[in-house]
Amino acid sequence: MPFRTGLPRDPAFLLPPRVDEWIPPGHLAWVIDEAVDGMDLTAVENTFHKTGAGAPAYHPKTLLKLLTSGYLTQRFSSRRTSTACRKDLAMMWLAHRTQPKHSAIAECISSPGIPQKKHKHFLTFSN
Repeated sequence: MPFRTGLPRDPAFLLPPRVDEWIPPGHLAWVIDEAVDGMDLTAVENTFHKTGAGAPAYHPKTLLKLLTSGYLTQRFSSRRTSTACRKDLAMMWLAHRTQPKHSAIAECISSPGIPQKKHKHFLTFSN
């Protein structure tokens, strides 16, 4: 009896694959992406420093997508969320194929003034 074979692991793509083609329609990631993109986060965006010192910050919408997805999939730890950005295809897509360190995710949660604004958006998202 022949075994089922997959695709070779080292094919040369003519064009880079689109990650969103691998996420099925109706997946939770699509819902989170659309919901967060529809939110007005200017109040949160203004709390991030824009002095140009250090590495650029991750966009607040990207972090909110990661936090929302993490909470809805039982990943409450910033370390687990960070690891998922390297291993979970949907999280890679939500993070725009960046890999935020756990400290950046934790800092977003614990920054003064930001949690209150984020909780307002979480309540908006959950209603």
